[in-house]
Amino acid sequence: MGKKRIEKIEVIQNVNKRRVTQCKRKKGLLKKTIELSILCDLDIFLFIYDKKTKRCTHYASDPKQDLVTMFNNNCHREFLSNNDYVNVGG
Repeated sequence: MGKKRIEKIEVIQNVNKRRVTQCKRKKGLLKKTIELSILCDLDIFLFIYDKKTKRCTHYASDPKQDLVTMFNNNCHREFLSNNDYVNVGG
């Protein structure tokens, strides 16, 4: 059985399916983040917060990396939100 294309992005109503999807997608996102960091020599900080369970997952490509220092550096910033989904390629 192959993957199904998601026609419309919306909240998954079935709690069990939502939990499974979250687990799989989070693992995939972390894998892609690590690959991007290694292949392109980028400093990456990923922060995932589950507001329902109040759980936080974070990844830093460099364990010594300080998010506050990185964020306060003067550089071009690109802020994106869920509203930018179509512009990003969705």
